[in-house]
Amino acid sequence: MSMNIFKAKQGSKVRFTGHGGWAGEAELAGQKLQIGQVYIINKIEIYQSSTDVYLDGFGDYGFNSVHFEDVFETRDGVEYGKIRDLTNAEFTHFVMDKVEAVTEFRELERVVISVDDFGCDPENEEVDPPTVVIDIKVRGALWTFWFDTDEGKYNYDVMNDGQVERYLAIKSGKQPETPGIYTYLPKEEMI
Repeated sequence: MSMNIFKAKQGSKVRFTGHGGWAGEAELAGQKLQIGQVYIINKIEIYQSSTDVYLDGFGDYGFNSVHFEDVFETRDGVEYGKIRDLTNAEFTHFVMDKVEAVTEFRELERVVISVDDFGCDPENEEVDPPTVVIDIKVRGALWTFWFDTDEGKYNYDVMNDGQVERYLAIKSGKQPETPGIYTYLPKEEMI
């Protein structure tokens, strides 16, 4: 998956993958960039059918955005890189957007990242793919996000009656029990 061009801005970090583009374009970019290296965006220009990314240190030379993936770093105590490693870039951006919105008016108190393997034995060949659960505790509320690693579906909920025990466990510094049951909205409803 390439970088999210709509989230990119000056100062954002991207990693060169060396993939994508028209025939020979990735190889041409590879003559200037190193695969796996992280670069800082100077500016980005979005056109109808392509996007040029201009990087610090490369002047007016624009690269095709498909050659890059987003780099997620820890921000305000939230390990976005770990969330990305466990899930995908789309979900990580989704969590980032929600956290940024809520922390504008509430103080971030704690973040817990859990993997619910549903109690499956790793020796068993029929292990269900786990669900990644991220709890974001802000003053007076708990936001719980979950991501189905099998289907890539995700959703979130703000504390309700069923999450009071989870809220209290996180507030007291304990590892909460994973919910075990997850629901997912169709993508159209999440936009």
